[in-house]
Amino acid sequence: IQMAISYIKKKRAIYSHGNRRDAYVARIKYTGHIDGDTIAEDVSMATTASESEVGMYIKELEKVIAKYLVEGYVVKLDNLGSFSPAFDANVVDSPDEVTHMTIKRKKIIFTPSKKLQKAMNEASLKLADKRVAKAIVRKKKNL
Repeated sequence: IQMAISYIKKKRAIYSHGNRRDAYVARIKYTGHIDGDTIAEDVSMATTASESEVGMYIKELEKVIAKYLVEGYVVKLDNLGSFSPAFDANVVDSPDEVTHMTIKRKKIIFTPSKKLQKAMNEASLKLADKRVAKAIVRKKKNL
């Protein structure tokens, strides 16, 4: 796999000690979204499985991964990566205060396989647009 990842230059507003300054950062420019049907079509063309079979396998894989994640397992697919259940929680002052109510958000952490990460690491980069994307300035809400 040898494709280039496109990026843009983005202006950021940085606030420090009450002062604002402009800074610039590289941000990925997404090409678009690929859906399950497109993945199923591509896998079908590379294997002996039909597109509908691949789609069915993907749906079943999702169910099986979800089953094990909610049981607390890390799901490792050697050629893809690992899916780990995780959550964010509030910090409290004593062990007695730690309850399910201190858990704020449940999430899944994906860690790519070495081969998948290597493909990203070896991808070349190209500037998609010489213009600088403007900073989005968010006003603080009055609480």
